[in-house]
Amino acid sequence: MKFERLQYGFLTVFLCLYFIAENHLIAQSPEKISYQAVIRDAGGVLVSNHIVGVKVQILQFTKDGAAVYVETHSRSTNSNGLLTLEIGGGSVVQGTFSNIDWANGPYYLKTEIDPEGGTNYNITSVVQILSVPYSLYSKTAGTASDAVKLTGDQIIEGKKTFVEQINAGNGIYAYDKAIKRVGDPESSTDAVNKGYVDNLITVALKYIASGVKDVDGNTYKVVLIGDKLWMAENLKTTKLNDGTPITNVTDASAWSIADYPAYCYYNNSNANKDTYGALYNYYAFNEHKLCPVGWYIPGDSEWNELQNYLISNGYNYDGSTSGNKIAKSLASTDSWTVSSVVGTPGNTDYPDKRNATGFTAVPAGYRTFAGVFVNIGNSALFWSSAWASNDYYYTRVIYHNAVDFRKVGLGVNNGLSVRCVKDIKP
Repeated sequence: MKFERLQYGFLTVFLCLYFIAENHLIAQSPEKISYQAVIRDAGGVLVSNHIVGVKVQILQFTKDGAAVYVETHSRSTNSNGLLTLEIGGGSVVQGTFSNIDWANGPYYLKTEIDPEGGTNYNITSVVQILSVPYSLYSKTAGTASDAVKLTGDQIIEGKKTFVEQINAGNGIYAYDKAIKRVGDPESSTDAVNKGYVDNLITVALKYIASGVKDVDGNTYKVVLIGDKLWMAENLKTTKLNDGTPITNVTDASAWSIADYPAYCYYNNSNANKDTYGALYNYYAFNEHKLCPVGWYIPGDSEWNELQNYLISNGYNYDGSTSGNKIAKSLASTDSWTVSSVVGTPGNTDYPDKRNATGFTAVPAGYRTFAGVFVNIGNSALFWSSAWASNDYYYTRVIYHNAVDFRKVGLGVNNGLSVRCVKDIKP
């Protein structure tokens, strides 16, 4: 119990709060709060057998906070000056007592009394409600012994439904039982269900076994990295996926000013097609029709996802899981200019990491915005659909003498290799 002595005008009020259940304490959650006040006049004489008017408010957060519940009473004191009433059982002015979220406190009890029995309330008291029975927190959880505790260990029998998110700081252990009906994941750290995984495996195996064809009929090997399928060869189509031809531009001057979809082979030699694929300008993929249907040009997020997945899964040349050192794991095992730099595509060291991903990036070089072919054997450059600034887009680059998978901004009239990607989520 909590007692507080307050003197206002001609009355002195002693307050006593406790909580009751209407039936059995364990079997039923309390829906009312018992309130008692001993009322005396300024001389200490009991105000006995006299009707008084009472206004009750439950305030949230502070003693001057907003009222979440208001009711009024007209009650008589007894022969000892004791006023007794049940908060939650008066004439409701505002709110619903049973809907008060006691966990979202603190709460304060404000009482206003008219000793003449009317509504001219001239005696006011505000006290903090320092204790609320646990069952007020768990009215829908069954009996008190079956309710979810806020602290400590507990075994709960039967099925329980939680309508809000459950935060499990130390994980969820199911004691060798299945966790049923897991939804599809929304992020890389979400749990998944068996059906989701089975579907991913089915789709991945289908493409890995048969590859993917472009509109020209060229078939490309496919590799699974993380939860995405990537072409393991450079694109070499001469048409958009709707059948529209892409212009083969061989003249350097014409290439430098082309503002339409264009492609070429390195040094304008068809002999480079099968090994290195075609080189495309930005306009070739701008309308999102360059890749086979269902596939697309990776954006910054897809390249970042691939990079982060490989680093965190030990594909750095030295097996570490931090820092960007994945070039060797992405690069093909041949055609690269020799390098003495440790862990680079041009060095034959760390043989278990050479093209460990199966991505097979070949050093196709590129065509500059001026139409000049450069760096075959030295670098592999891949378009990204991510805009950098002005007429520049982000690309990903592998150099024969560098360990990292590098992000570089290049202009739209450069000719680069293309790798298409496919999501395999259901």
